[in-house]
Amino acid sequence: YRVTRQGGDATAFALKVLKQHEPKPEVRARFVQEARTMAKLTPPGIVHVHHAGVASGLLWYVMDFLPGPTLKG
Repeated sequence: YRVTRQGGDATAFALKVLKQHEPKPEVRARFVQEARTMAKLTPPGIVHVHHAGVASGLLWYVMDFLPGPTLKG
């Protein structure tokens, strides 16, 4: 999802949500590890993860938004 910071400037970010409510522990661990790994990466061409959390039982993280075509093909 394309999102902007509430009350902030118009900078766009990408929001990734795991659409499994209360996922199994192994799925949750894999999603959290993905966010942590991405947050540590700094080379150009790799998006940066800014925040992560849980809301209403759904896991999410916010990363840089890169404009372009969708992957739906």
